[in-house]
Amino acid sequence: MLFKPFIRFGAAAFILTVLISGQLAWAQAGDTVYSCPCSTRPRLDGRLGPREWSSGCVYRLLLKGLPEDGVYPPPQLMTLHVMRDLKNLYLAFDWTHEWILNPDDPGSSPDQYLLVLAFDINHNGLWEDGDRVLYSIDDMVALSYLGVDIGTPQPPEDAWIKIYIPHGLYIYSWGDADYVPGGEYKPQIDVIGGPPAIPGTIWTGVPGPGPLDRSGRSVTFRYGVGRSPSGAVSGQTYEYTLEVAVPMILFPGRSAGFGLGLQQETNANLYLWAWPNEVDPDSFDAADPTTAGLAGTLNLWFPGKGSWKTFP
Repeated sequence: MLFKPFIRFGAAAFILTVLISGQLAWAQAGDTVYSCPCSTRPRLDGRLGPREWSSGCVYRLLLKGLPEDGVYPPPQLMTLHVMRDLKNLYLAFDWTHEWILNPDDPGSSPDQYLLVLAFDINHNGLWEDGDRVLYSIDDMVALSYLGVDIGTPQPPEDAWIKIYIPHGLYIYSWGDADYVPGGEYKPQIDVIGGPPAIPGTIWTGVPGPGPLDRSGRSVTFRYGVGRSPSGAVSGQTYEYTLEVAVPMILFPGRSAGFGLGLQQETNANLYLWAWPNEVDPDSFDAADPTTAGLAGTLNLWFPGKGSWKTFP
């Protein structure tokens, strides 16, 4: 099954494969990206229009492959655009990939990929949940875009396992969904938001109030995706784009820890890549809060372009 989803509740949610399969390396020189201020926000339509993104904060990332049975995938290049205004941090990811049909997988598709973004909001090297409310994002947030549907929208009544996870953007935080005051607290990465319920399917959406800021107010993550060309031709090289807006109200300071992972069907395999560096897929503990210290750095300002709250 694609991405080997870890089911958290019923048939609804899954924990990020990338984040529980390998860890990011310690930030070093070259593992830092900056954001440029913008006066006009990008359209977030999955297309990188001319002059839509600032040329001052564009990065060519070399993603490193995670070994699968001792075999490393080829390096993967990705272009990252970073901008911000008073309301949002804007990120755009663009990469190319050759898709080859896997005849043994009925779900084989150019869209069979998962892109994961993780942020250590206060950049202190720890995943934390200060108020012990999973849905309020007070330190950690992760976003994953799933390119294809997983499972069957309307499985038979006698089906042993009923799973349907639609494509779209999912939001994660750090905490304990089952915690009750006075009980044992076991925090981990858990899903707090995703596509809404889809009538006529078993997908009822992610339970709970959805993502909240520190004050308990609802926050949204607008996004757009694109792939070119359309269709599904084996041996074709496709270009992929994901644009997303992360609310600036979530960031208390001038920087945050940041890392990303990509999983994509490649030559009948599902390979994993990560940035900022090569990872060890055997040494990660999903319940270890110190893994936040293994990310790169996202600066919410740019040297010579004013303070992080200065805009043109």
